[in-house]
Amino acid sequence: CLVRACLAQGKALQRAGQPDAAAQSHAKLQDLCRVDEDGTADQCAEAVVLNQTVLETDDQFEWAHYFLGLALFKRQDYAQAISHLETAQRLNASRREASYYLRACRAAAHRKKGERAQALQLLREAIGLLPGRYEAHLMLANGLVRECEVEEERDELEASTRIAPLAAEAVE
Repeated sequence: CLVRACLAQGKALQRAGQPDAAAQSHAKLQDLCRVDEDGTADQCAEAVVLNQTVLETDDQFEWAHYFLGLALFKRQDYAQAISHLETAQRLNASRREASYYLRACRAAAHRKKGERAQALQLLREAIGLLPGRYEAHLMLANGLVRECEVEEERDELEASTRIAPLAAEAVE
């Protein structure tokens, strides 16, 4: 498997005192593990398998935890997504994307349990971290519709549409 070969190569280069070459191998592995934030169901399924394979070999590979968490979030497997996003955040606390998706994922889990106030607060926190991402704006707009907070819902829907014009079609 190409994933295991990249991992082995990177570790061998690191042990051989070639950190630049190891970093290139690491970057290639990261590209293999990547799942787009707008990934399809098939891409997410592939990302789950690939990233699980990486983590079987190296459970400290931050990007594998992040991409696996993102793919699981997109598949609405919130408990597993939260676990991997927490690990990604622990491994690199400065990566705002992991914190953003961790909050969005926790919000979705709270919403699923009917805990709307907690979900809305987490979505506001996610937006504060990365205001240029449409997902949290859209999720917040949907949640506000259910809470009958029409003015704020309209503002969030407009923000979502400015960021990603096709996002308006995803309103529940």
